[in-house]
Amino acid sequence: MSLPMVSDGKRLGVLNVSHHPDFFEMWHQHMLTLYGRRLHLHRLVHNLEGAVRLRTRECELAWKIQKISAGAISNP
Repeated sequence: MSLPMVSDGKRLGVLNVSHHPDFFEMWHQHMLTLYGRRLHLHRLVHNLEGAVRLRTRECELAWKIQKISAGAISNP
């Protein structure tokens, strides 16, 4: 049984499990699908943390620039 591992439209790889014929049942496929979803969620959370850090830095920089600009304008 092979299950493509896809996250955010990017193919991560293929999970390939094998055993003698007629071994796998529907619950096996369901379990592997849940594993794939868990992997996707892990990557999503990890990427989200990075995006939040980046946006926080951008906001802090914009705030500092605004403070400096406001100070320069009020002191001619």
